[in-house]
Amino acid sequence: MEVQRLTSDANMRVLKEPRGFIKILEFFVAIFTFATCGGYSTMLGINVTCATGNTTTNVTFGYPFKLKESCFQEIPTCSIDGDQCLTGNFAPSSQFFVTIAVFSFLYTLVAMVIYIFFERQIKEGLFAIIDFLIHSGFCVMFLIASAAWAHGVVQVKSNTDVLTVIGYLPVCKQAGVACAADSGTTPNYGTISISVVFGFLSLFVWAGNLWFCYKETPWFKVRQKAALYDTSQQVPPAQATTPTSDAPIP
Repeated sequence: MEVQRLTSDANMRVLKEPRGFIKILEFFVAIFTFATCGGYSTMLGINVTCATGNTTTNVTFGYPFKLKESCFQEIPTCSIDGDQCLTGNFAPSSQFFVTIAVFSFLYTLVAMVIYIFFERQIKEGLFAIIDFLIHSGFCVMFLIASAAWAHGVVQVKSNTDVLTVIGYLPVCKQAGVACAADSGTTPNYGTISISVVFGFLSLFVWAGNLWFCYKETPWFKVRQKAALYDTSQQVPPAQATTPTSDAPIP
C-alpha cells in the first residue's frame, strides 16, 4: 500500500521543469567528472643504456597522483642502488575534486527522489530553501576544487614530462648512463584534461540552476507578492478630458 501511495503521488512533471531537468544534467555531469579523474591511469617509459647493455623501464601512475610512490621497474642490466621514482604528491587536490563530484552525484540522486515522491509531503518551501543553500555551497566547492585540480593537472604534466623525469631520475645522473624517452610508452593526459573541463562545466550547471531553485523558495514568492501588491496600489494617472459645449452648432 505504501509503495502504491508513493507511486500515485509521484510528480514526474517536475523533471520537465528547469530545476528538475537541470538536476538530470547535474547527475550525468557529476558521473563524467569523477570518472575521468578517479579512473585515470597511464604509463611512462624510458630507455636506459649503460656499460652492460640497454633496457626499457616503465612506471605506471594515476589517481590519486601520489607520484613519489610510483617507481620504475628494476633495471637489471645496470648496477644501480635505490628506487627510481617520480616526484610530487597531488593527492589532496585530486581527491578533493573527486570527493566533491561524488557528493554532488549522490545529492542530485537524493534530490530527484525527493522532487518526485516527497516534495508535496514536506512543509511548503522548506526543501526549496535547503536545495537553494546546497546549490550555493556546491557552486563554491566546484569553483575551489576545479581551480585547484586545474593547477594540479599542470603540475602532474610537468613532473611526468619525460625530459623532466630524465633530468631528476638518479639513474640518469650516473656517469656512463644514457637515458632517452621510449616512444611506445608516452603518457596520455587527455582524460585528466577533460576532467578539468567537466569540473568547470559542473560549476556552470550548478550555478545556472541557482536561479530556478531560488524561484521555488518563500523568499522569492514573498518578494513577488509584494511587487504585485505595490503595482495594484498604484493609481493610474488622470486622463485629460476635452471640454465639451452644450451649445447648438449653428
